[in-house]
Amino acid sequence: MGYKQMTIVGQLPKTFLWVAVAALALSACSKREEILAGAREDLRPDLEAVAKATTVPQISLPATQNYATWSHKNGAASHGVGNPALGSALTRVWAQNIGSGNGKKNKLSADPIVVGGRIITLDSTAGLKAFSTAGALAWSTDLTPIWDKAGTASGGGLAYGAGLLVVTTGFGEVLAIDPATGGIKWRHRMAAAISAAPVVIDNIAIAVSLDNKAVALNLANGRIAWQLQSGGSSTGLTGAGAPAATSGFAVVPFASGELIGVDTKTGTRVWSAALTGGRKGIARGFVGAISGDPVIVGKTVYAANQAGRMISIDRETGTRNWTANDGAYGPVWVAGGSVFVVTDNFDLKRVNAATGAELWSTSLPGYLKDGKRRRAAHVHYGPVLAGNRLIVASTDGLIRSFSPSSGALISTVAISGGAASQPAIVNGTLYILSGNGQIQAFR
Repeated sequence: MGYKQMTIVGQLPKTFLWVAVAALALSACSKREEILAGAREDLRPDLEAVAKATTVPQISLPATQNYATWSHKNGAASHGVGNPALGSALTRVWAQNIGSGNGKKNKLSADPIVVGGRIITLDSTAGLKAFSTAGALAWSTDLTPIWDKAGTASGGGLAYGAGLLVVTTGFGEVLAIDPATGGIKWRHRMAAAISAAPVVIDNIAIAVSLDNKAVALNLANGRIAWQLQSGGSSTGLTGAGAPAATSGFAVVPFASGELIGVDTKTGTRVWSAALTGGRKGIARGFVGAISGDPVIVGKTVYAANQAGRMISIDRETGTRNWTANDGAYGPVWVAGGSVFVVTDNFDLKRVNAATGAELWSTSLPGYLKDGKRRRAAHVHYGPVLAGNRLIVASTDGLIRSFSPSSGALISTVAISGGAASQPAIVNGTLYILSGNGQIQAFR
């Protein structure tokens, strides 16, 4: 999941408690319940049992392909690539410290990218580093602005295009970096913090701040090419949805829940769509931010919020194709006529890309319990299709592989410190951040 290390405190709402008390009072005054004959069946069967009972359709996956560059989250500016080559039995080959990891105050939010034979990382306190594919440190740059103190902000992300590394930070800055040296080419300050990664396309970098403003900056000099403003209130998330783009077109998500399709050359709005709604009776239902990064596949855009809604819309018109009652904290993966998603309800699902109909569902570890109360939740990053299997990395310390056709668990490998980012898969090696502030390589 793209949303970084979110702690979800699970408490029963007060209204639920009052209803429970009333129910007990009524039951004390009522007549003895009549016991009916017959077998008892669970009204909500176990999710794994549902997955096993469902007829599993076959899937035709794209051929595996070796990628030498991983320029954005999920590999490309569109937030989608095909089927990266990856061996079946993963083993950790090296690990290096990137700086500050997850703490009480600061959280990792930037997924690693791989460009020019170097793995680029951003720690939770604006420390930028580059490593060779063997794990050797190439350079390190502190992106803390001179007008602020180190460690006072976290958030942001990484992207690459046209020979430049573009970084956003929780300090509200967009910076262009020389990927060979770590030198800063230019920096642009926005009026509010930036939580999500930028996107680089058509010689511009697009970034979105938490005050619902998007800006497109010229890669050559950092000057503003165009700007967008979304209406509505803002409730942002660390590591929330980042813009997605293909040549000439971008989809920009906002904390207000609005998606805007825009012409990248002029900044003209092509369409606007609202991603609203969610699960009933949950405290996070009021957070309208788009947490499931938009993904562009052909003429279709997929996106989700964290409250329990996922949509498919027409890329050219913004017309909605379908809506599913599942949310997501990261981008979906589209392949073989299917959409794969890790939902906000701790499920890995496969749905029909054309209709949104669920094909299978597999449960993932959910809430952590302290006695009888749910205190926090595991976070899951992915899914990523690689080596003909679905990869999901989790804060519980495991990287899991699943069958795309059935959802069955294939294998697991341990990740020390627990996963803290989406993986990047280049030249048969999987690179991923861990919560203890490391970049780890598996192949």
